[in-house]
Amino acid sequence: TYPETASDIDFIERPKIRSKIIKLLTKADKAKDQTYRYEVAMRYYLLAMSILTKAHYPDDHPLTVTTLKSLNNTHHAQSSLSNSANIVKMGIKHENASDYIKALKMYTIAYRIRRDALGPD
Repeated sequence: TYPETASDIDFIERPKIRSKIIKLLTKADKAKDQTYRYEVAMRYYLLAMSILTKAHYPDDHPLTVTTLKSLNNTHHAQSSLSNSANIVKMGIKHENASDYIKALKMYTIAYRIRRDALGPD
């Protein structure tokens, strides 16, 4: 273990702030997992992170760690879907140019990216 710092000793968790953070995380999880609205989920996670920062939560607090991991995962999924959309556009250009093999390769890559980002279900 590591020695406690002065900021860890001075930290007192407030129930109102904790409940506000948990509500934001619940909303973000719903936006991410049920409706695949990654931009909305990222806004909720960023709002939660800003509240955690203003409330001086330590970096190793479970709420801070959970929020940061969820934000990173959501950003990764959103950027993967954005990249796959660009790959589909490239596939459409190849298809319009009658280069069907390259188009099929682009569609296959985009499918794999989306399958990995959205999960097997």
